[in-house]
Amino acid sequence: ITTSWMGGLNATGYFLEDKAMEVAGNYLYNGTERDVEQKSTKTTFQPDGSNMISVNEGQSYTLNEGHRAGGEIDWKINDNASILFRPQGNLSYGSFQESSTFDSRNDVRGRLNDGTSVSKGDNFNYSTSGRLLYRQRLGKTGRTLSLNTNYSLSGSELDGLNQSTTNYYTDDVLTSTERIDQQYRQQEDAYSIAARLAYTEPLGGNFFLEASYRYNYSVNNSKKTSYNKDADGKYS
Repeated sequence: ITTSWMGGLNATGYFLEDKAMEVAGNYLYNGTERDVEQKSTKTTFQPDGSNMISVNEGQSYTLNEGHRAGGEIDWKINDNASILFRPQGNLSYGSFQESSTFDSRNDVRGRLNDGTSVSKGDNFNYSTSGRLLYRQRLGKTGRTLSLNTNYSLSGSELDGLNQSTTNYYTDDVLTSTERIDQQYRQQEDAYSIAARLAYTEPLGGNFFLEASYRYNYSVNNSKKTSYNKDADGKYS
């Protein structure tokens, strides 16, 4: 069962003399809720005439919500110069929880293994980016100077828990148990900036000469840490 919802708005206005500046903005909120239940049974026919039966059951629930906003400012400073700025940003967060059980047995030798598992966590994400463009005519038709810059910044965090127990049997007698109990955190962040400066010179007819310089810089970081539960019950 999936349920989703959203709502938003847009607005545009003009300012300064002769409506030289156009300002626009938008906002959107959305959310999604997903609830899943499943069960499966599998029978494997063995060469010795026995059957292996596996039963799996699981449930999962996820909830995600997000906000998105953006805008645009287009300013015609005069007949020869203009500035265009387009920023936008995103913010989202949510949680998830999954649980499952399994059981495998042979109809002659009895139970082979069974167990349970639980996984849950919370996440948070954000990002922002934008573009700034400056354009300038330099007297002669076709002679222009422009500066185009772009930037971005993003990050995410995920805190989760993994727990599972698996039992192993021989001739329907428990022989060993394997347990996992971990807490983990995953963090990522990135940012970048890019700029391009261009000069255009008309050569006559439909020919132009362009000189440009571009600069790019970006950084990406990712870190994940996991902790096992110790004898004192702490995730150390």
